[in-house]
Order: sequence, then C-alpha cells, then structure tokens
Amino acid sequence: MELRQLEHFVAVAEEQHFTRAAERLAVSQSGLSASVRALEQELRTPLFSRTTRTVRLTEAGRALLVEAERTLAGARAARSGSSRAGLLPMVLLCAAGHGFAGRPEVGWAELPGASFIDFHPDWGPRRAADEAFAAAGVRRTVGLEVNDVHSLLELVQEGLGIAVVPHHFSRKPEAARLVTVELAGGHRPVYESVAVLPAARSLSPGARALMRLVAEDPLREQAGEVVREPAAG
Repeated sequence: MELRQLEHFVAVAEEQHFTRAAERLAVSQSGLSASVRALEQELRTPLFSRTTRTVRLTEAGRALLVEAERTLAGARAARSGSSRAGLLPMVLLCAAGHGFAGRPEVGWAELPGASFIDFHPDWGPRRAADEAFAAAGVRRTVGLEVNDVHSLLELVQEGLGIAVVPHHFSRKPEAARLVTVELAGGHRPVYESVAVLPAARSLSPGARALMRLVAEDPLREQAGEVVREPAAG
C-alpha cells in the first residue's frame, strides 16, 4: 500500500466521482481507477459501491477512510515545515422555507424536535457535531446520513432536514440558497481544521495568498488559532 494510493482513495471518497477526483488530482481517470482497484485487490475487499451514476463508500471503505486521512495528515506533517490549526465555529444550515430561517440565532433547547442531515459517525464534522450536542445536553435525530458535502447541502436545500456544520461549508457555491443561523447559548461548538505548510521559503505565490486569506478570516480569529512551528534542526 502506497501513500499515492491512499491519496487517490480519499479523493474519490470525498468527490464520490472518479472523473472529478481525477481532475482534482491532475491524473488520468484510467490511472486513478487502476490505483483504486489495486488497493481493493491488496485489501481483498471492495471499497466503493459503483453504479453508472454514483460512487459510494462500502463499510470497509468508510473504515479505511478514517485511517487513510490520519496517515496522510501524518505524512504531510512529517514533510512540512509547520502546521496551522484553526478552530472554526459551527453553524446551523437550513432551507429558506424552514422555521429557523430569518432568525439571527437558535437556542439548543429548540433543536431536539428537528430532523438532521449529517455525515456518517466516523467523519470529522459528524464527530464534532455529536460532541457539541452531548456537551449541550441535547439529544437529536439524524434522519439522513451522507458521504459527501455536496449531498448534504442538496438535501438541506430540498428541505429534508437541517445540519450543524463548520461555518466554511456555508461558503460553498452549493450553499448559496441556504440560510446560515448562529447557535445561541454559552456553548459555542467549534471544528478544528489543520493546514500543513512547508517551510515559508518553499511556499508558492498561490499558497501564500491562500494563507493570507486564512489569517485574515474574522470567523477564525473569533474561534481562536494555534500555530505549531517545527523544531530547529
């Protein structure tokens, strides 16, 4: 098993589409498909359920995704010069016709009767949301579970439920017609996002511009940030 195969696997899992994953990685679709098939053969289990229209993770695929993300994050950190961890606020997303739409904030006590759309329990945003509800002492019903951000936003748009997600999800083009509502009360849930960087002198102009945007994000500043610099030597 190679890191390259794990990168290919994670890209397909996140995009739920081989063509989009190949474009994202700047590799051929045939090469990407061959890499994933080789990984499945090595593990002796299918990682995706494939149809002519969709690509979904199997149970084995969901289990591997957690470990693959950890492995790739560790590999990037080992090669990097520094890492930047930001605590991003979590918000509620709902359709424009929902009862929470148009309100500046919603209290935790109002949420138990709502139907939620969320990721599978082993995804980072789902774990953060579950921990936030547990800390607030609120039980909720997750009516629909999805494997990617695009499906979550589409289902919320269709009015099939609401979602508590990291704030940056609300900036995606697919969320343009959704309503973002703050969560009220003393407990403000956050989601940790990590950017792993090479040494400053190795950053491309595009990477420098991206990190300036991250550094200037007022929402990130409200939640707090920790910067970890590499040890000398």
